[in-house]
Amino acid sequence: MQGQRVLCHTAHPKLIVPLSIQLDTTEYLSDANIRQRRFAREQRRIQQTHELAEAEQRAKAVAAEIAAATAAIEPLAGRLKVAEAHAEAAVDGVDAKMIELLKHALGALDAAQKAPSTRGVEVLELALGGFESHLKALDDARKAKEFALARKKWQQRVAQQCETSTDHVAGIEAKFADRVAGSAFLEHPALVADIRAAKAAIAAARSITSHPISIDDEANEDDVRAYLDKLRDDVDEADCMVNAALARLVMLAEYHEVQKQVTDADGPADALLQALDSAWGDSTSTLLEKIQHIRSVLKRAARVRALSAALHAADLDSEELCASDAALAPLAAAAKALLETLDAESADDAALTACDDAITSYATAANAIRVARAEAAAAEKARSESFAGMQAAKTAAIASARQRLHAWQEEVAAAHSLERTTSVVKRAHVQNRWPTVTSMDPPEAKRPKIVRSSLIVRQTPPRLLVSSRVVAIQEDGRALSPRTLAAEKVAREETALRTQVIESQKRKEAIACLQRLKEKELRQQALKSIAERSSTKSITDTDDNA
Repeated sequence: MQGQRVLCHTAHPKLIVPLSIQLDTTEYLSDANIRQRRFAREQRRIQQTHELAEAEQRAKAVAAEIAAATAAIEPLAGRLKVAEAHAEAAVDGVDAKMIELLKHALGALDAAQKAPSTRGVEVLELALGGFESHLKALDDARKAKEFALARKKWQQRVAQQCETSTDHVAGIEAKFADRVAGSAFLEHPALVADIRAAKAAIAAARSITSHPISIDDEANEDDVRAYLDKLRDDVDEADCMVNAALARLVMLAEYHEVQKQVTDADGPADALLQALDSAWGDSTSTLLEKIQHIRSVLKRAARVRALSAALHAADLDSEELCASDAALAPLAAAAKALLETLDAESADDAALTACDDAITSYATAANAIRVARAEAAAAEKARSESFAGMQAAKTAAIASARQRLHAWQEEVAAAHSLERTTSVVKRAHVQNRWPTVTSMDPPEAKRPKIVRSSLIVRQTPPRLLVSSRVVAIQEDGRALSPRTLAAEKVAREETALRTQVIESQKRKEAIACLQRLKEKELRQQALKSIAERSSTKSITDTDDNA
């Protein structure tokens, strides 16, 4: 049958009508055959199950192996990258073997990444281990070379530093021996401990410079640095201790110099010096401060004594001067009050300066009065000597004055119809005045005086009623008529007024000086109180912080 055609023995195609034919293919078997076939079927199913389980296990094992190999490849690749970077950094140590090992490791890594497996990982580990071992060998050789160079450099540094330190220690020891050799204070309790400490520090520095560090294969830079630091510290310690001992020696020299300056009269300074004798355990700076304080006390005491001597010199004739000049008494009282308040131990420069200014003002005013008195006395002496030496000139001047007086009398008598008379009229002469024309004539040569009668008094104007005395001027001997009583009164009033003005000015100056002294004292007290408050506040802040 071919397709839908049926071939018969005649080979004529005929149309076949399809039929629905159902065949019964049921196989009727016996029970034994059925059991055998069922058993065989069960066996085949069990076998298939085992095969599937084994295949699944093999697939899981392969997957686990691939995963483990992949996980192991990543750190190995990182190690290889680090080793490659290390090899690139060490350009000087690159050789052919290292390049070959690197190529082998890179090839093993490429193969393991393409087909991850345990064997590939093992091959990669072996190749990487060989490459790293070669790098380590090169690195060890480089480090050995660098260590040799560093050790040579360390040895040079140590030798140079030891030589420098030895010279420094020798200089320190020579300076110490030179300064201490001739000193007379070596057994002083303030210097014994410092001398001993300086000698011990010099011995320690000399010991470390004479025994340098041994630089072997186990030495490192930290050991060398520690030795050099200790060497510098010991040398610096020796220098510091020697300087401290020498400073102590200088302090003792200053102490003995101050001790020579202190006398029995310097009570506060002597007490401070005795307190210093029992405080040799303090630091050198503290002892120097105490010595400087004693010096300042001595200086202030000397200045107080000088001020007292100046006041005593200015106060020799103070009672007479104060009696003659009222403005001088306040200055003297202020100077004495300021001097009495001075204390050599607690007085400051401002108080000493204020007292000095007050004494200077008082002495200047007193000296001015003394100079004025001396000048007046000298002028009076010169005036008296001038009068004594000009007797002839006075006589000639008197004669000339008489002639002028007679001419004036004749003129007045002719103008007012006066006549000369010889009658004597009582009149009072003022004693202790300058010599007049009539008083200087000898008693036997007295001429008759012009007498003014009541008529003359009535007819003569008041401006012409003056005394007949004429004053002789000592410079040129000219004769002038004396001043009237009114003029003399005006002159006396002007002199009194001028004296009052001068005394008022002096009183104002003394009051201003006292005011300045009071203001200066108030400023000093204010500054002192501010300083005390500042020190108290700083101490309180320190206690609060503590």
